[in-house]
This record gives sequence, C-alpha cells and structure tokens, in this order.
Amino acid sequence: MTLRRIQLPDRRAVHSWASLARARRFQAWGPNTEEQTHAFVANAVEAWSHSPQQRFAYAACVEGDVVGLGELHVRSQGQRQGEISYAVHPRVRGQGVGTATKPS
Repeated sequence: MTLRRIQLPDRRAVHSWASLARARRFQAWGPNTEEQTHAFVANAVEAWSHSPQQRFAYAACVEGDVVGLGELHVRSQGQRQGEISYAVHPRVRGQGVGTATKPS
C-alpha cells in the first residue's frame, strides 16, 4: 500500500465506498451523494494550497487503485490538537489498509 496526496480524479474511487452505508457505519457522514463526494475531494485537494496548511488528505492505493484515504486535520495550532481520520473500501477491510494510513 502507498499513500499519496488526494487528487480530483480520485473522486470516483472515493465515491465507490462513500456511497455505501456499510462503509460509513462508524462515521458521522454519508452515505454520500456524488455531489457530496465531489465537494469533499475538491475541498481536500484545495486544502493542500492553504498556508498555514491545516488539512492533509492522502489517498491509500493498492496496486494503483485508490481503496481508502487518511487525513490529518489540525484543529488548533496553539493547543497542538488535531484529528486523524481514515476510511477504506469494504472490499479491503481486514487487510491492514486502515492501519497503514494512521501515523505510528
């Protein structure tokens, strides 16, 4: 598995699981419409250009396919607080993709 910055073309792959109720079972969002997924990916891509950067979204890829994502969202620079989140396609659950997207 490799991680790389999320890109706009990733929205189709992200939507393939973001639209599934079972994929977001433990999440506060979704299932997403195509428009919601597109907005999420577009905002995540755009966040890479902010300064100071507070959102770092990565696509998790297995053999070139985007099968998940991981994100660090800095909530407070002063308090040194952040949030780590990840999501994976149900077809790769149990294969270590989610674990690999989190910092050790």
